Order: sequence, then structure tokens, then C-alpha cells
Amino acid sequence: MKVSLNWLTDYIDLPVGLKPEQLMHDLTLSTVEVEGIEYPGRSLDHICVGRIVSASPIEGTHLTLTKVDAGEHGQVQVFCGAANARVVGLLSVLALPGAHIHPKGAAQTLEVKRVVMRGLPSEGVLCAADELGLQGVFPAGPERGIIELVDQAVTVGTPLAAYIGFDDAVLEIDNKSLTNRPDLWGHYGIARELAAIYRLDLKPLPRLPVLPVSSVLLDPADRTICPRFTATTIEGVEINAAPLWMRSRLARVGQRSIDESQPMVSRRRGESVLADRHFATCDLVQQFDLLIVAGSRECSGRRCTIACPGAVKVDDRT
Repeated sequence: MKVSLNWLTDYIDLPVGLKPEQLMHDLTLSTVEVEGIEYPGRSLDHICVGRIVSASPIEGTHLTLTKVDAGEHGQVQVFCGAANARVVGLLSVLALPGAHIHPKGAAQTLEVKRVVMRGLPSEGVLCAADELGLQGVFPAGPERGIIELVDQAVTVGTPLAAYIGFDDAVLEIDNKSLTNRPDLWGHYGIARELAAIYRLDLKPLPRLPVLPVSSVLLDPADRTICPRFTATTIEGVEINAAPLWMRSRLARVGQRSIDESQPMVSRRRGESVLADRHFATCDLVQQFDLLIVAGSRECSGRRCTIACPGAVKVDDRT
């Protein structure tokens, strides 16, 4: 299980000066085995927010010669082949010399260097999400292109890691050491444990209103295999993509945002990772069948739609 220290600080104020390595040691000795620490921001060194201030298409090619305002790094000249690199004023992500990226999403990384193209210097790379391994943070549009940042208030030159919250430390906890402690299967449980270890105050989770149970959505459950199964409807909600901070948190702990097909799933996954509250979500407009709770024998041979695109065929072994 992965645990973000930045996420934990929503619920506890860790001691000043406490280093992640010391926290790892203390938590391992007292409660669970922490196998290691990841620093997701380190893969984003020498990468910052930049704004395209000029774009000159190179005749007879797909290339554009751009000048990018990179704040304290000055104006940087970059050749780019993406179609949206021709949009003057676009806020995007600039990899400077010394950065390591995955060219066109390749598995191996490549160090960005100053190069000469067509007799002119190119001093960086305007990046697509897959070149940084950030597809979950910046979902791709219908056409692959460089990242488009919508937050016009961000300062150019801001390190990307700081902007998206990747300046974090993530604990990797051995799942086997958690099997007898279901109260720790979420960030809030780990925060509670650390509050006990360091004698800190634990901030409460937000209290949400109790939603009415809907019987319209459910087939009668077989209580021999499922004593309780409930559903509710939430209406009058505007469904948009999950906010950047949520997509970033999910990515840091190894969860994928799938806003393109099921925008509520990211919110559900965030709740599961925070407080180990597991539930399924579906679009009521697209959910034509009643939700069924039954054993595999009762469903044998049927095709059942699940919370992922497509359907699965159920047999006795399911």
C-alpha cells in the first residue's frame, strides 16, 4: 500500500523537522513494515511551467519553432512537432537540459540536451503527458499533443513537481503486515496510528449527510451470501473531470484516474484510498439493468457489466 505524507498532513500536524526516513523507522518498529520511500518529484527535476510567447511553423514540415517564457530560466527556444504548440499564449510543461523524459512514451528515459536543428538551437522539450509518465494527472485529449494547463494563475517557471503536488514522500507499506489491521487500510487509519505514536491531535474526517437508501435500483439480494447491500442516487450534480489535486494524489499512490469514461470513479477511488470505504459508482442514465447481488451459480452463463469498460462472463469459478 502506498501512503502520501502530504495527504496525511490533512489530518495530523507531523512534528517539525521529522524526516520521512525517521517516520519510516518509527512506523516499522511500532506497527507495520514500511519497505521504502518514493520521492515522485525527483523524476521531474529540471521541468517547469512555461508559456509559448511565439510560434513560427517551419514550412514543409510538421515542426514549429517556439519561444517559451520559462520565468527565471528566461525565454527558451524550442522546436516542437505537436499541433497545439502553435497556440501562442498556451501554458504547457517545459523540460530543460538535464531533465529525463520518455520520448513519445517510450519505456527508456532520455536526457534532454541542447541540440541544433536546421541551424538553430533547441534548448528544451515541450512535453506530452506520456513523456513524463503523467497520463493519470493530465488525461490526453482526442489528439496527442503537449500538455495544456488551464490554470492561468500559475507562475511561469514554477517547478512542475511543486505545481502538481509531486514534491512529496510516499511510503511503500508491505500489505502482508496490514492483513490483521483493517483499520489501517487507508490514509486516515495511518494518520490515526501516527497520531498515537507521536501523541498528536487527529483531525476529524468531514461528516457527510446520510443519503436515503434506494430500493428501485436493486434486485432482492440473496442474504445467505450478502447480508447487506444498499444503493442510493445522487442527483443534481454537475459531473466534470476530477480536479488536478485529486488526480495528482491518486497518481502518487498508484491509482489511475479514468475521467474520460467514468468521471465519478476518480472521486470514488479517492474515498477508498483515504478511508478504506469501498463502493461502486455508475451513471444512472447508462445503468439500464437492476443491480444484482447473487452467487456465481445463479449468474452462471450471464454477461455482467462491471465498473470497468466492457463486460465479463460469469461462471462457477467467478
